[in-house]
Amino acid sequence: MSTRDLQRRLAELGYEPGPVDGIHGQKTVEAIRRFQAQNELPVDGVAGPLTRAALLSDDAIPADAPGPPVDLRPTPPPGWRPEEGEPQPEAAPETGEDADAAPEQEPAPQPQLAPTAPVAPPPAEPVSMKAIQERLSVLGYDPGPIDGVRGRLTIAALKQFQTDRGVTADGMCGPATAEMLFASPCAPEEAQIIPWFGEASRLLGVCETPGARHNPVIMDWAQRLGLWYPDDETPWCGLFAAHCVAAALPDEPLPDNPLGARNWMKFGVPCEPQRGAVLVFWRGSRDGWQGHVGFYGGEDSRCYHVIGGNQSNKVCSTRLTRNRLLGARWPHSAGFVLTGRRQAGETGEISENEA
Repeated sequence: MSTRDLQRRLAELGYEPGPVDGIHGQKTVEAIRRFQAQNELPVDGVAGPLTRAALLSDDAIPADAPGPPVDLRPTPPPGWRPEEGEPQPEAAPETGEDADAAPEQEPAPQPQLAPTAPVAPPPAEPVSMKAIQERLSVLGYDPGPIDGVRGRLTIAALKQFQTDRGVTADGMCGPATAEMLFASPCAPEEAQIIPWFGEASRLLGVCETPGARHNPVIMDWAQRLGLWYPDDETPWCGLFAAHCVAAALPDEPLPDNPLGARNWMKFGVPCEPQRGAVLVFWRGSRDGWQGHVGFYGGEDSRCYHVIGGNQSNKVCSTRLTRNRLLGARWPHSAGFVLTGRRQAGETGEISENEA
């Protein structure tokens, strides 16, 4: 089911996802949340397998179906307990002559996490990848070296943990997975929610090697991806984007010939520009073949602030004018999350040609 099909089906059921334009924006996410609440599904705003199956079912409940008001709050993970002082749902008022005499009932038992390890104390700071690896190891999963690097073993361990907890195994440690992992409310670092952007940020400062020699880091990206890439004098913005996505999301299909910047217009699904989105720009001429690709870091009134490769011969953040944007894309396998736009200062030179 494409984003456009998803929006069309939500609109048929009366959930008002906004324009049926194939762009997975805030109105679409809010419509998904309303549909999930109305159909008694976990409310997370993500159109996962259960939500998509329910949408396609003949038994899908429309938005105008009679019934009590739906609760749009996110569904808490297994093992969640409200803290003292945290607001509780209000009980429905009792009615009838015998309301005062109604016997008290024992509260229904709450689900518990499997007792594989003691509950971890809530982290004081946003949860880092190293803390996630340490916690996976305590719970008996093998994340590989405890080095803070989101590698294939760590991704596999996260997927196995998610499978064992009965949730979508995408290898992403978003807020819901982090709460299940630590058995307490906590916030993962941004790099865990949009890990391809975290990898891009980690590589800030990597640059070409002048002269006949070539930076082995850049050359290694191509070798790992199985791409023919002769030297770091060849434009490498597409190579950088491919490395970041493949390192963070090994199951995500890359576009054909990812070295070609404009080929990234066929990557993932269309979205609105937001933190971590893949941005594709024209270079030279809008109707030509040259382009540039990088990741949205922020914006000002004139420009997008883009973290990308081959920008002044290095990985850095630079400003590109808004009128050069061809489109924004989001990885299929990451599950759409609203990371939001970020306002940035109007400082720094504006790039006009990233070759």
